[in-house]
Amino acid sequence: MADKVYVLTPVYNGAEFLRQAMDSVQSQTWPDLVHLVIDNASTDGTADILSDYEDARVPVIVVRNDTLLPQIDNWNKAVEELPQDADWFRILCADDTMMPDFIEKSVKLGTRDGSIGIVACKVDMGIEIHHSDWPQDQSVFEGREALRRFLTHNGNVIAPHVMYRRETVPASGPFFDSSVIGFDTDAVLRT
Repeated sequence: MADKVYVLTPVYNGAEFLRQAMDSVQSQTWPDLVHLVIDNASTDGTADILSDYEDARVPVIVVRNDTLLPQIDNWNKAVEELPQDADWFRILCADDTMMPDFIEKSVKLGTRDGSIGIVACKVDMGIEIHHSDWPQDQSVFEGREALRRFLTHNGNVIAPHVMYRRETVPASGPFFDSSVIGFDTDAVLRT
């Protein structure tokens, strides 16, 4: 049985790019995938775009906030809404996309070892591919080594472009720390 993966998209007034993000989830090759979208009381065409995906191949679950939350609270709500049956999740911002085999490759790497908590990747910024400075002959790093490399600028992680093992979510308290400006990077480093 395949690991169940949830893509979490917290969105506020994301109509300009949301369709591309939604389509990139729909094009994923991984079979056991759900797209959970947290609409943060958008006032643009976000709701209309989301309604176009009601019967999509990859199931889309939409949770709409009645009132506008701060960004960090909406991101935390996305993680709080993550069902217990999830094995993995990733945040996909409403203005980002992912290659069709991102989830498949990430799960295959992540399931090599039960102690792997996150899977990161190279990021195409539109102009160039952002290389992460990790050695190309190694694909798994022990946590302390990964932290050392990150803190000494010998390995970089673009925080919104990682997949987390569900077990990394704390039993209580928020996943993202609202007291930290780079809350997404902080979550990667803590994991």
